[in-house]
Order: sequence, then structure tokens, then C-alpha cells
Amino acid sequence: YEVHVLKMESPEWKTFTKLYDSIHTGIRAGVGQLANKAFSKRLITSTELSTATFLFMPPDNQATQFLSFLRDRIQGDPGAFVIFRDIMESEPVYAPIVRQIDATLAQFRRAEDHPLPESDTTLASYRQPDLEARPLPVQIETGTFRELSEAEAQDTSSGNDSHREAAVNPPAPSPKASKPPTIDELTEQVKTIQWKKLGRKLGIEEFELNAIEENNPKNTKRALEDVLSQWHGSTAKPTWRAVVDALKAIKEIRLATKLEEEFC
Repeated sequence: YEVHVLKMESPEWKTFTKLYDSIHTGIRAGVGQLANKAFSKRLITSTELSTATFLFMPPDNQATQFLSFLRDRIQGDPGAFVIFRDIMESEPVYAPIVRQIDATLAQFRRAEDHPLPESDTTLASYRQPDLEARPLPVQIETGTFRELSEAEAQDTSSGNDSHREAAVNPPAPSPKASKPPTIDELTEQVKTIQWKKLGRKLGIEEFELNAIEENNPKNTKRALEDVLSQWHGSTAKPTWRAVVDALKAIKEIRLATKLEEEFC
């Protein structure tokens, strides 16, 4: 049990858990190729490989399953994470992730070699908030309310009741506007050959776009689906508005207008 705890506290394990989301996002487009290389390095078994390549599963699920296999290996042997890091280094598209891994791993290793003094790790060492620095409550004079009420009375006498009522009770948004798009809806509605430009406007990293292009040579339809799937999976709250704005930015005005009228 003590040996297992030590492995869970290793710099490699801490780096893997801290960067899990970044690694997950970065490998989604090429997880099948990584799984094959991991098998050749004996990081995963042949049985796991047949599951990890799952050609008919979305990239997000592929990455999750593959990293679950890798997590089991790192828990048993922290050196497995270094092997995985070396596999990623062999692919230039993963260079940003490798740099992030190296920096985080070095940070945890330095902390292990030079731990903080015990006094610095206690709650007593934290600085208490300066109560005198807090902003004072805003005082509202009575005259302000009196002026507002007089202004409201003037609006009422001028026949502006309907305008104020509309301001207080704005029209409810359409059900479609408040409902986030699904992957199926996105791939069905969004049709453009400018998938790479759209991906950039949606915030997808360049190395991820390059990986998608490498995995889908001369297949713009599949590349577009991967872009939309990756954006949808990495966004906390995907919206049609974000898609419409991105389409407008790449001059797909007709498609953007159509989606805006139907979903926004």
C-alpha cells in the first residue's frame, strides 16, 4: 500500500493528472496513431488496442478510453508516462503539449527535491484579508428615489407605459436559441469547405488543426466534422451564436444568416 501511495505522489503522476484535460484535447484528432505506437512500446495490450482504436467512436471518446488505459499503467509504473511523452515527442504536431509536459514535470521534480518549509504549508501562514481595504457600502439618498418616481409618473402621463412594460418584461427567447447544438445538428447544418479557417475562429489550436488535416487528407467533409466535434467537446457551453459569429468572420454570410434566423 505504501509503495502504491508513493507512485501516486510521483512527479509523473502529478503531471499526468494536472495536464489531463490539455492532453485529452491535444490527442483527440490522432489518438488511433498514438494507440498503435503505445502498443509497440507495450504501454497497452492487444486487447486494449482493439478497443482504443474504435474507428466508429467520436474522437472525444477515443481519447478518454486511451487515457484510461494509460492511467492504469502510470499508477503501476510512473516511468510509463515518460515513455508516453517520448512517443508524443516523435510527432511534431504534439510539440506544444510536450513542452507543457516538460515544464510541469520539472516543476514537480524541483518541488520534490526542495519541499516548502512546514510553516509555509499551514493555513496560519496565509495572509488574512485586509478588512479596511474592502469597499464601503454605497449609500443612496432618498431624493434619488423621489426623482425616479417623479420621472416614472411623467412617463406614465406621456403614454410611455407600453415602452416601460416591454423593458421590464422583455420577450422570451425562442426555445431553439436557448438550446445548445448537438454534434448531429452541427454536422447536418454547417456545410463549408473552409473548415480550417472555421476551426481557428472557434478557438481550436493550430497543431490540432494540422493533426485533423493529416488524418483526413483531401476529405474536407470529415475534417469539418472533426473540427465541429472537437470544438463541441472542448467547449463548456457550445452555442449557435458562437458558430454563427465564426461563420461571419470567415465570410460565410449566407450560411451564417440562415443559421442565425433559425437557431439564434
